[in-house]
Amino acid sequence: MESSRIRQPDEQPIPLMTDTATTNEDTDQTTAAEATASAIEPTQSPTDTQASLGQRAGAYLIDAVIATVAATLISTILGQVSATLGFLLSFVGMAYILVRDCLPFLDGQSLGKKIIGLKAVTTDGQSLSGNWNPGLIRNVALLVPFFALVELIILLTKKDAPEGLLRLGDQWAGTKVIVSK
Repeated sequence: MESSRIRQPDEQPIPLMTDTATTNEDTDQTTAAEATASAIEPTQSPTDTQASLGQRAGAYLIDAVIATVAATLISTILGQVSATLGFLLSFVGMAYILVRDCLPFLDGQSLGKKIIGLKAVTTDGQSLSGNWNPGLIRNVALLVPFFALVELIILLTKKDAPEGLLRLGDQWAGTKVIVSK
């Protein structure tokens, strides 16, 4: 254990223990605190530019139109064959909204995000392509009626927040939306 004497800035610490396997408690506490802080705070590489509110809203509207058109067409076409089959397949739009960011063939982008040039990633920058857990968590709230409006209000109130535009789904899943390269 070190003495409580204050060292001068250019003065080297005097090791009090000769056993190299033993570590300094202060160093352990600092290391643990740094590790905890880095685990809590999302990392952002200098090249990750978070998407603006307008970009996110545009991508969502494109996805909503695609989901609505797909569900309507499938329901109408297959409803001619079987009303039950048409009704069941009308849920295709909801399924698309739920899994849109983690579809492997879209490289972790929904069609709306691909058109606008955005990508949903984890806070450490990993793609959501095939990464079903965060993809489902971030989008499941959007299936609740009127919750998309709540998410929009949250984005409007957080547009100047230091962590960027994170809706509740992003916070719960540990994701963010960035401008794709």
